[in-house]
Amino acid sequence: MTENTVQSATARRRKWFQSLPEARRLEIRAKDRLRKKKERAMKRAYRNGLVQDASLPPQDGPSTDMEMNVDFQEESDTHQIDSTRPRQNRVSFSGIVQVDSDESDGERDGPSDAPDFECYIAPPDVQMDHQDSKDMTVGIIGRKVHEQSGTVRWQDGRITVLPTIMKNGVNICESGDVEVVKFFASLQESTQLSQHVLHLSAADMQRDDIVETIEFALRDNKPVVVRGNAINAPSEITTEWLDRKFGISPDMPVSIHDAEARVADSAHPHKAGTISMLVDGMSDPTKIQCVLDLPYAGVRNLDHGRRFGWSQTSQQCPIYEAVHPDNFISHFWALLHQAGYVSFAHHDADGVATYVRIESGGKMWIFFRLKSQKGGRTAYANAMMKLVDYPNNKEEVRKLWDAEVVYLGPGDFVIQPPGQVHGAYTPVEGFATGGSFYNLASMHHSERARYMDRKKAEFLTNQTHAYSYALETMRRIAIAIPHISKRIPLYRRSILSLCLMVIKCQDYVAADAVQRNIMPSETAVLAEAICKSIVSFLGIKNVGSISMTLFRDRQDIAGDPVDRDMLCTHLELFRVLDV
Repeated sequence: MTENTVQSATARRRKWFQSLPEARRLEIRAKDRLRKKKERAMKRAYRNGLVQDASLPPQDGPSTDMEMNVDFQEESDTHQIDSTRPRQNRVSFSGIVQVDSDESDGERDGPSDAPDFECYIAPPDVQMDHQDSKDMTVGIIGRKVHEQSGTVRWQDGRITVLPTIMKNGVNICESGDVEVVKFFASLQESTQLSQHVLHLSAADMQRDDIVETIEFALRDNKPVVVRGNAINAPSEITTEWLDRKFGISPDMPVSIHDAEARVADSAHPHKAGTISMLVDGMSDPTKIQCVLDLPYAGVRNLDHGRRFGWSQTSQQCPIYEAVHPDNFISHFWALLHQAGYVSFAHHDADGVATYVRIESGGKMWIFFRLKSQKGGRTAYANAMMKLVDYPNNKEEVRKLWDAEVVYLGPGDFVIQPPGQVHGAYTPVEGFATGGSFYNLASMHHSERARYMDRKKAEFLTNQTHAYSYALETMRRIAIAIPHISKRIPLYRRSILSLCLMVIKCQDYVAADAVQRNIMPSETAVLAEAICKSIVSFLGIKNVGSISMTLFRDRQDIAGDPVDRDMLCTHLELFRVLDV
């Protein structure tokens, strides 16, 4: 290549760059500065021996022209960032969760049953670098969100836009969404010192006891936040990226949650649409929309419903009858949001524990916790109803609830116990993957959440299913108990909760479920027999008194460990194998 050719290409790039809007140029410069900062940090880490190999791209010397040193293409407005990650610093999360590796953006042959969850562990001065960019409004006002959008500063110093949809010169989000986001922004930042949130690093995920560590946290009603897992994330979401990397078709029909429709009718915020319609709307400042239930594939060893319930009971109870697909496809999902969408405080439906990983963009995630855990079910339900209607109950909400906020950037993920009350705000367009699961140590949380859904599901959760897969999965977990490894701990309150949900299943059908009647099942008789035997072993003679045992005292404690040897002996009848 001749010198004149190089100069000509450089001139074309400079001309193209100067033709961009000022906001876009600022955004590109910011990304260039961030990339250079990471490259310098990796060089320092290499010199200090913090990494084995700083596999950085070749450098042609220091740039004297900031604008011309930007990684961009003339033909495309979408740019890959974080592309300089050394492969030597990736570790596997195999056994905890199941997601796609970021080593290649090539097409997948199909979901694997248990691929490794690979991540890059950044050195100390590089970890969580995405949190250094505090102003999250740069490049989106007037482009992704309305030009009159206000801003708010969060307790960690981050600045975000406020939800804005202008109609006749008035922001229709002002009295609802804006107030909720300002409330969220006023809440304290969650740190490593938190007593109610467990903070881990990507390096922690390599510990031999990591499954037990997370399981115990969920048992004790503590969400888990994991940081330091850097991934390649696009600066803008495209249908091509979603299709190629996650298998989400552009023309997939979806139910879109629309902020404007929610203002008009909070109980019915849905509109029919497709993935391409939502993605195209990300550049429409007059819209704020999201999709909450995109199909995806995802969790593993923490999921006792699939690990024990469905995988290890076909010998005792073969699957002859038709099984509703929600037993499988509803376990894994993805979230796609336009900038400015706020999810009000809620818990997830069906009493599931949940896992969410940020693939692109970022979220402010808010964990709520009642200040007093001693109240009964009625007190808990009343407190929940006040929280979900915060604008009309501001003073009472602050008296009843504590809260902590975490920022989740690309690669960060959170695991929540069943019934965890949480809110979320997406200040920039974002895509996240997630999963839902049941765990034997957390069944007491599942029971309380499903009990609340029975009473007021339409107010307390943001996404329900026409069919609840919970019962069939819990029946199979119960059938697996006589054969489950003694290494798996069982707890009195938690196991009683499982038994109650199996025996008195009609009491746990969500209030807004389309199918209210319990359908016949091949698992019903055996599961109920095992649960009644467990209840008897725990010294409860009258099944009807289980509720009294569970509903008194604190609701968030799993109870004393159950003697597995004695329980195994008591359930010997159910351990006999058919020859």
